[in-house]
Amino acid sequence: GSEEAKAKAAWALSNLAANDKIKAWIVEAGAIAPLVGLLAAGAGEQQAFAATALEQLSKNPAFGAKVEAARGCTPYQPKRNELEQKYPKLLRRLEKDDHFVLSVKFTKNRKGNRSAEILHEMLGPHRTYNPNNFDKSCKNVEGVCESTGSCLGVCQEELFKTRAPTIDDCWASSYRWHLGPKSARARKRKGRLPIMLQLLEDGALGEGQKWEEKMAEELGVTVVTIDWAGFVLNQAGNAEKGVRMALDQQLRYKLGPYDEVGNKH
Repeated sequence: GSEEAKAKAAWALSNLAANDKIKAWIVEAGAIAPLVGLLAAGAGEQQAFAATALEQLSKNPAFGAKVEAARGCTPYQPKRNELEQKYPKLLRRLEKDDHFVLSVKFTKNRKGNRSAEILHEMLGPHRTYNPNNFDKSCKNVEGVCESTGSCLGVCQEELFKTRAPTIDDCWASSYRWHLGPKSARARKRKGRLPIMLQLLEDGALGEGQKWEEKMAEELGVTVVTIDWAGFVLNQAGNAEKGVRMALDQQLRYKLGPYDEVGNKH
């Protein structure tokens, strides 16, 4: 069917799957595989409703096993956009000393799709920096910076030779420090630079993310793009389990077995 028809079908199933009796009918009709396909490669609403439907089905352990089996047979299909082609996936094996810096929009207050926070939890806080977790100031550095990001984080470099950033510093300078070899995670790994995971929502970067990408390029930091729909789930409740399914598929495609390498230190 059309893209609109797929979204409507996924929406209908996301509501019907809340009923235990109808769950069985949905599974018998063979709907799991198409829903997993939408989860892996659908547009925003398609992905959102598919995530909700699969979460509802997974509440039944027998059907949850079928969902997991279908996910294993449906590899992530990358969308064709300029940024994903620019930073397709990690071109080497993930190593135990790899760590990550997220480039994200603010998602803490979303319902069901706190994508940045979920990525942070999945990858592990000991090896992942999520800028959403810190209330970074937009206070100008007088005469030097307007805190728009256009400074590319160099406005306070001299200060950070003797101390770490605080919430009162320019957000861009703090972000650049976390991309560099002197962050706490990098020092623990002998100065190893992080991998930037760039969460591309609805095909477009936020203004701050554009500056973050330039910083990464200046510092020689590897960038990997995660193409994602910035949907907010209001009518279907919290579908974080479905969101985790979709993000897990992307992480495995882009990084390999991320949950088996270096997640404990």
